Amino acid sequence: EALLLIRERRPSLVLLADRLPDMSGNDLCRLIKQDFPDTLVLRISTAFVSGDDRMRALQAGADSCLVQPCEPAELVASMRALLRIRAAEAALRESEANFRTLADNIPILCWMAVAHGGIYWYNQRWYDYTGTRPDQMAGWGWRSVHDRAMLPTILARWRNSLEQGSAFEMVFPLRGGDGTFRPFLTRVAPVRDDTGRILRWFGTNTDISRQREAEAGLRELNETLEQRVQTAIAARATA
Repeated sequence: EALLLIRERRPSLVLLADRLPDMSGNDLCRLIKQDFPDTLVLRISTAFVSGDDRMRALQAGADSCLVQPCEPAELVASMRALLRIRAAEAALRESEANFRTLADNIPILCWMAVAHGGIYWYNQRWYDYTGTRPDQMAGWGWRSVHDRAMLPTILARWRNSLEQGSAFEMVFPLRGGDGTFRPFLTRVAPVRDDTGRILRWFGTNTDISRQREAEAGLRELNETLEQRVQTAIAARATA
C-alpha cells in the first residue's frame, strides 16, 4: 500500500517507521529507492540504539534516521532540513546545467584544471575540434594535440604559472581532428577561495587563424600598395 501511494502521489519525502506488518523498514526503503531514487526517506525507529543499526538503515537508502520516541519539533525540523538540502541540490543541478549549456555553445574551447594543473573538464567544442575523447584528454592528455616543437616551452610556462599562482597567456597551435594545426590564443586564470588558496584553473583557447589571415592579407596589401605607388611614380617620371 505504501508503494502504491508513493507511485500515485510522488511525495518529496517519506517518513518510514520500522515496525511494518509484511516486511522490514530497511527492505521497504530499498524498494522505495529502487523505484523512486529522488524520494527522500526519513527512517524513524526504536531500534536505532547503535551505530550498526543506523548504518544498515543508511545502506538501505535512508537519507536520515531518528530514534523513537522523539519530540514532534525534532521530527519536523529533521524533515525540513532534508527538504532544504534537496532544494540546494536541485539549485546546484540547475546551475550546473546552465553552465554546461553556456560552455558548450560559446565559440571557444574552454576547460578546467585542478590546483596542481591536471585538467578534469573540457567543453564540447574542445572535443569537436580535436576529435578526441574524454578518457584521452584527462589529466595531462592535452599534450597529444600540441606541436611537439613548442610543447617544452608551453609546459615550462604552464608549470611556472602553477608554481607562482599567476595567470597564463600564450599563443600556440593546436591540432584539429583533421590533422591541421591552427593558432590559438590561450588564457588561463586561477580560481581562488576566500583565503586566496587556488581551487582550480579556468582556461580558454580562442582560434585566431582568421585574425592571422587578415593580418597577413593586410601586410600583403600594404606591400603591394607601396609597390604600386612606386611604379606609378616611376611611370610619371619617365613620362
